[in-house]
Amino acid sequence: MGKIVTLGNGYMLTGIIGFLISTIYLWNYSPSWSVAFSLFFAILVVASLVSAFKGDD
Repeated sequence: MGKIVTLGNGYMLTGIIGFLISTIYLWNYSPSWSVAFSLFFAILVVASLVSAFKGDD
């Protein structure tokens, strides 16, 4: 497995805000795009959580 580096705080913030916007606001317009964007931003949040706990300082 590769080296895990620490990501910036902007990744977590972008992931949370993007997830909330895509699940709440975008669902009314296109549910399929909402699911796709929600999945993308959820992966972004998980990646930033992994880097926060396992990343090098």
